[in-house]
Amino acid sequence: MSHPVLNQLSKIYLLFRVWSLDVVLGTLMVGAFIVELLDVSPSSWWWFILASTVWIIYTTDHLLDGYKGKNTQPVIYRHNYHFKHKLVLFIMMIVLSGITLGVGITCLHAEIVLKGILLFTIILLYFLIVHFIQKQNHFFNQKELLIALAYIAGITLAPMVWNNNPLTTHQIITIIVLVLLAWAEGVLASWFDYNNDLHDGHSSFTTTFGKNITRYFLITLHVIIFLLLKANIFFTEDWMQFSSIIIEAVMNLGLLLMLLNPKIMEKNERYRIFGEMIFWIPGIIIFAG
Repeated sequence: MSHPVLNQLSKIYLLFRVWSLDVVLGTLMVGAFIVELLDVSPSSWWWFILASTVWIIYTTDHLLDGYKGKNTQPVIYRHNYHFKHKLVLFIMMIVLSGITLGVGITCLHAEIVLKGILLFTIILLYFLIVHFIQKQNHFFNQKELLIALAYIAGITLAPMVWNNNPLTTHQIITIIVLVLLAWAEGVLASWFDYNNDLHDGHSSFTTTFGKNITRYFLITLHVIIFLLLKANIFFTEDWMQFSSIIIEAVMNLGLLLMLLNPKIMEKNERYRIFGEMIFWIPGIIIFAG
């Protein structure tokens, strides 16, 4: 018999995930990782802008997913929830967008604001194209890759402006690996969501290429990441840089183990929980600095 307190905590954590707050927390942890990697001192308001921007983008995506399945009951709970509460979430998104833009213009360097608005606009336009395009297109269906690129680009944008030195080979490889890890997590989620996405009419890497090809692709991608991390050891100069390699190796191993244990991960959608929690790990870099 389940405990009432545990049931309540489970419901709270479900809402935490449905509202994409686990993604927001992961973004802040990756942000801390990038700040330590580039050795910059961010504005205090940057953390708020980073968190709110990610929430706005992910909420927009989920609202569009929920709207796309309006004629049928969406199988994915997150999409169903966003469709049911679309008005409240839409109003919150608009209000928060205005606040975030105002804070950004007031508190951040103009170059960061302009580049951020450009990146934000490109991401939203892409989401609209993906959600309303009528025919299958292999380029536009690579949602996971473009989200990974936009995700890491958005986090590194301000730190790159604050960084006065050219990127080292170690920093470049570390950022590339972050993109590949984010891509791997997105494709892995689509691999587990294959049947649900087919039911709800959503395109993904796996619905485009199939489960078998996707599995082999992910294994290959994880091997490439491990090889890049091994190569990056030769460009390491201090403990913090070595720690970043260890952190990314643990993240890569975690995602690979999820792929190799599908029955365990499918239960209660553990793949969603652990997939997002993988991106909390970079926050450990704070203790290695």
